[in-house]
Amino acid sequence: MWTFVQKKANDRWIWLAVSFQTGQVLSFSVGGRAEATARAMWGAIPPSYGRKQVYTDEYVVYAKLIPWWRHWVCPKGTGDTNTVEGVNRVLRHRVSYLVRKSLSFARDVDWLWRRLRYVLHRRNERIAARYRTSLNTA
Repeated sequence: MWTFVQKKANDRWIWLAVSFQTGQVLSFSVGGRAEATARAMWGAIPPSYGRKQVYTDEYVVYAKLIPWWRHWVCPKGTGDTNTVEGVNRVLRHRVSYLVRKSLSFARDVDWLWRRLRYVLHRRNERIAARYRTSLNTA
């Protein structure tokens, strides 16, 4: 997801790793569209997800980071990246900096990162609470 800080020339990309099974955000990173930002996001994924399949769009940086035996490329239009797009929708709804065609923008990268961390943490807590509730009722 693309956004900017102070002016459009200072663009930032938000990289997300989302669990396909639960929809929880495993890690995220804010920075450029280059491999370094993707590597930061990839490095923050919990080790317990180390053997799971990874579904990505066709962006070339993913092939450099993810082992070929775990990497599944989802061509445009297949709908296989819907899980991440759902998180993007939530972020656009909850973080005013990310609303499309908005006059609102982040004035500092640190504040953007803090707001994302807060919203994603609260979202993950709600998902975990629903999961625990469903286990107690079963």
